[in-house]
Amino acid sequence: MEQVQTPKRRIEKPLGLYILTGIDFLVLGSIPLLTIFLWIRNSELEVPLGAMMISVGLPLFVMAASVWALVGDNAARYVLLALLTLWSFALIVNTIVLFSSEEAPNFRPSSVIGLMVRTIFWTAINWWYFNRAHVVAYFKQNQ
Repeated sequence: MEQVQTPKRRIEKPLGLYILTGIDFLVLGSIPLLTIFLWIRNSELEVPLGAMMISVGLPLFVMAASVWALVGDNAARYVLLALLTLWSFALIVNTIVLFSSEEAPNFRPSSVIGLMVRTIFWTAINWWYFNRAHVVAYFKQNQ
């Protein structure tokens, strides 16, 4: 006897994926990028090329990965989580260096700490959401 295979039911894209990737694109990508460009424009400090590449590159890659994750590719989920973790780590290290530097320009500590706390919070939310069972099932259905 032949067995008839029924087609698998396609899992629809979770609504939270639209919301979270939009937040990632804006809050963790474009706003930090705009802040960095404004700081560079108004600063008289010379920033090393490596630090500049990381400061500009990470938000750009976060923006690209959030769009890629919105498409539904499972590799994009891993890339986005890795980039957000790297971005959070870079902000923590930069904040520690900024506070320990004697040559630090006048800055508002509350804004630096606020940016760091927001980034860590959204990274934790991303890790929680992108590892939920229904979201993982959505991403793995295309494999």
